[in-house]
Amino acid sequence: MQAQRIAVVGAGAVGCYFGMRLAEAGHDVRFLMRRDYDAVKSGGLHLTSHLGDLSLDAPTVERTPEALAAHGPVDWVLVGLKATAIPDIPKLVGPLLSEDTRVLAIMNGLSVDEEIAAELPPGTSLFGGLGFIGVIRGEPGRILHQE
Repeated sequence: MQAQRIAVVGAGAVGCYFGMRLAEAGHDVRFLMRRDYDAVKSGGLHLTSHLGDLSLDAPTVERTPEALAAHGPVDWVLVGLKATAIPDIPKLVGPLLSEDTRVLAIMNGLSVDEEIAAELPPGTSLFGGLGFIGVIRGEPGRILHQE
């Protein structure tokens, strides 16, 4: 399988977990971060998991979608935002989209796919996903995966 270029928007516990596992599988993953940006930029991103620990020592992280887009086009945008952030999707995801970019939303809530689709440009390929996973943020830059 050819490596995919993936932008993670909503790089909290869920977004970071899936983004890190995708990076572990050989994909080019980039993270849009706010709260943990400084810690991750200087110390990397670390996952403690019963399925195997993982560290990304120098992940690509940016504070703004425009800065993330400057790294080049992506094949996928993985959206791990809270449902309350759906109105922010145009400004967070828009700069990352090209004609061929697909969007995968891993979010809580019923009917969020329709709400997200309404915020994306017409014709954007949107896939809905469910992440039945127990993950929490630990210290900045650290994700804890629980059984």
